[in-house]
Amino acid sequence: MKIQLTDRFCHHAKSPKAPQTEYFDETVTGLALRVTNHGTKAWTLVFGTPRRRITLGRYPSMSLAGARAAAIEAKEGRSQMMTIADLADRYLQSLKGKRSFTQIERLLSRDVVPVIGSIPLAELHRRDVTRVIDAKTAPIAARRAFEHMRAMIRFGVSRGDLDHNPIDGMKPPPASKPRQRTLTDDEIRQLWNAELPPGITQVIKFCLATGQRVGEVTGLRRTELDLAKRVWNIPGSRTKN
Repeated sequence: MKIQLTDRFCHHAKSPKAPQTEYFDETVTGLALRVTNHGTKAWTLVFGTPRRRITLGRYPSMSLAGARAAAIEAKEGRSQMMTIADLADRYLQSLKGKRSFTQIERLLSRDVVPVIGSIPLAELHRRDVTRVIDAKTAPIAARRAFEHMRAMIRFGVSRGDLDHNPIDGMKPPPASKPRQRTLTDDEIRQLWNAELPPGITQVIKFCLATGQRVGEVTGLRRTELDLAKRVWNIPGSRTKN
């Protein structure tokens, strides 16, 4: 079916009888909005000799204007489909120099890119984000993955890489409850007297004596110590609080 596509029409388009219906755009030849009877909407383009069909992205992640621009670029041979991995690279570039860079880089490269990195950005769907979250067994890890993906996607929208945020309104995984577990005197004694490699023993004892996190202890620098006053000053760049 050929029609003059509008934003209003695309928003309300349905496939009333057939499993799917294609609405071809009168403005850009070959561009079509494919609508399934389940409500899924995707942009396709039929072009070239011999004729071939490609998928440009999903609606509303890719708007009508965005689909028309992508279709014209594809016809002219200028199309280069951006993926989630590409967006992750751009996002990380914007974070260089920030304290959280290493942590976010590790999370995206370990938990996000291997799972959904190859997906074209225009086809990103909520279920893709859910796949990443479901792969995490710890509640706090799942929530952090969601928060960093949300920030990355918002970055993409602000740049114009995405016309629409597909996870707007999506609820994050529940936050983990604060841990109440503390070591008993016997457990502290066992740790203190445990036969472990020297370096590990020193770290454990230092953590027990100071109440500091492992990362802050192992990252200690000589310049942070004032031996005369018996004071350890942890700079703000290294402390979590």
